[in-house]
Amino acid sequence: MKADFVSTPAADSQHGSTPALIEKEIIGSGERRLSGKCRRVLEAFLGSCVGVTLCDPERELGGMIHFLLPEPISPTMSLYASRYASTGLPKFLDDLVRAGARKEHLRACVAGGALVGEVSAFDLNLDIGGRTSAVVERILSEQQIPIARMETGGFFTCKMSLDLSNFKTSIEPVMDQDFARAERTEPRPFELDRDFPDLMRHLKPIPQVALKILRMIDDQNCRFADIADQVKQDQTISAKVLHICNSTFFGRGRKVDSIERALTVLGERNLIKFIVSAFLERFLFSTAGGYSICKGGLYYHALATAQLGERLARLTGVSRPDLAYTGGLLHDIGKVALDQFVAASRPLFYRQVISRRRSAVEVEQELIGIDHTVLGAMIGDSWGFPDSLREVVLHHHAPERARHQQPLVRLIHLADLIMARFAPGYELERIDSTDLDRRLQALGLAPDRLREVVDQVPSGTTDLV
Repeated sequence: MKADFVSTPAADSQHGSTPALIEKEIIGSGERRLSGKCRRVLEAFLGSCVGVTLCDPERELGGMIHFLLPEPISPTMSLYASRYASTGLPKFLDDLVRAGARKEHLRACVAGGALVGEVSAFDLNLDIGGRTSAVVERILSEQQIPIARMETGGFFTCKMSLDLSNFKTSIEPVMDQDFARAERTEPRPFELDRDFPDLMRHLKPIPQVALKILRMIDDQNCRFADIADQVKQDQTISAKVLHICNSTFFGRGRKVDSIERALTVLGERNLIKFIVSAFLERFLFSTAGGYSICKGGLYYHALATAQLGERLARLTGVSRPDLAYTGGLLHDIGKVALDQFVAASRPLFYRQVISRRRSAVEVEQELIGIDHTVLGAMIGDSWGFPDSLREVVLHHHAPERARHQQPLVRLIHLADLIMARFAPGYELERIDSTDLDRRLQALGLAPDRLREVVDQVPSGTTDLV
């Protein structure tokens, strides 16, 4: 089981040594960090989730915890204490006191719990963020820990930061004020005849072996041995696959040092999943500046959506888990192609999506003339994607339009929506949730099971590599 707690030692400042550059670390949902004084900033991107910082400046100790839900859905889930306010906050307090903090010196800051996206009566009744905030307030009050600053509720994603060099907390909207004041810069419209051929020439291609694997996943009768042999002949991709297998994101407690060992430990389908992830990292990984809010944002969002899609497939039984995983990885490939257009007019694009609360697809059509779902399907056609994955790419914002793979597309739509709402710090997205209850029912999930769906969100998506 992946550890959800990391203690960071205080920085060494003896002998007049030059201080290190300030590092930033993103605290994903279900994670917590405790640290002494050092040159590091902890950050959490919060939509419906709730973040809490607790600091004792006198003892130079503090940390941050990022809650997904107010309490565990079932007794077995209490093992993942940091995901839930009711179990995670008392444990975090105990950790701080054991590390040397004085409870009477602790001060808290609380943020998040917003209603992100289109808000319906269904969202208001569920009120996950509000209920999580209420649990946090109750526990802090019972422990007589004052809240120095609390900014919860509202309708926008925020970023909570804790500077461990001075134990000060800041809370600010994801769209900073520079975007709000920026001049209107119109992007160049996408011209299909000119731009698509040029785009395909310069786009990082997915290797043929990866495309072969994608088609293999679509075919339940495929042979794994041939693909494994090809992977073993490529030292670079073999090393990357093994690195991902041993990462904390996928960590299974046993060292995997060969493709054969990976096959023994993971099984064919899981190994295929890791191979595809390794190929697509190079294609999806990007710097911050276009859709990505942080470096690698598109890739982290895709990987987390893939993991959530796989878990939802197991929960509902409407699609094969390996196919759902691959669909989650690929659903936003059109954004890779449009990234340069968004980057060129990022302030305008962000203002339209965040301040005016419009979907990315709608803004893309208006400003660029094509959206990432249509362009992604065109790329899939050029590379020979199987029909199932092409439908995911084309219809993941409107699953009712899918003709042949509607259950799979519905799964990825739901995974994408949940990740955009509960893990919003990776890429710019706003997805309409007004039909969420109907779409849950179409997957055989009663609306009151949404908390169970949210509880499937993977923790620590930044621990991938």
